Amino acid sequence: MNKLLTRNSTSFISHLINLNQKINNVKLISTSKFLLNSSNSSSSQNESATKPDSKKKQTQITLILPGDSVEVCTLEIAQKISKRRDLKLVKIVDLDTKSERPIYKLMTASGLLNEELKRREERRKQRADKSIKGEKLLSLTSRITEHDLNSKIQMAIKWLQKLYEVRVIILGDTNDSTKQEKISKMIETSTSELGNIVQKREKHGTLRFQILPKIEKENNPTPSTSPVQEPIESIDNQTRSFHTDTKLSSQSS
Repeated sequence: MNKLLTRNSTSFISHLINLNQKINNVKLISTSKFLLNSSNSSSSQNESATKPDSKKKQTQITLILPGDSVEVCTLEIAQKISKRRDLKLVKIVDLDTKSERPIYKLMTASGLLNEELKRREERRKQRADKSIKGEKLLSLTSRITEHDLNSKIQMAIKWLQKLYEVRVIILGDTNDSTKQEKISKMIETSTSELGNIVQKREKHGTLRFQILPKIEKENNPTPSTSPVQEPIESIDNQTRSFHTDTKLSSQSS
């Protein structure tokens, strides 16, 4: 009887040990699966985080080279060219409406300095008269309809009447600038009584100019408030007559 009990207890204990081992194995498998899934998710997040950076590096730009030749490349390539040629990479336009790309230009240090000096001189001339309140931008394309063009011109007239400088940008075709010239002529004719067109230039299919409001300066001289002086001769005559009267009165007495 004792032997039977001993055998049963031994088998029961061994069964419990086997069951405990199986439970531990299941826990290890579930833990390893959890760690594997978490590592995969973190790696996928890292990959997704690095993707936007790679896209940014591959942004296409329009690059203006020395000599005004133009090519399309990535910003990274443009930076390498500027370092290799020892040139300055300058951003000209944030986003070109025609090509939908930013425009950069490679310039020498002296060229960049001259460009900055020109801009400062232009700003100084434009703000020489303190009566100009500020700047307004009038942007349009050569495909604009007649109705929209008239609306834009009326807007420019209102700005000039309020003494604002109007900066005009007309986007067009690089191969045909006749429409741009026609539009600029209409704007000039309509605003000739209120403003003067200055710094008209055309480059890469874009026509630019400024309209400065005409300032009427009052040149009316102010009347003099200084007392009127008598001529020296009249004063001398009065003095002589006084002395003559004094002598006559003394002789008569």
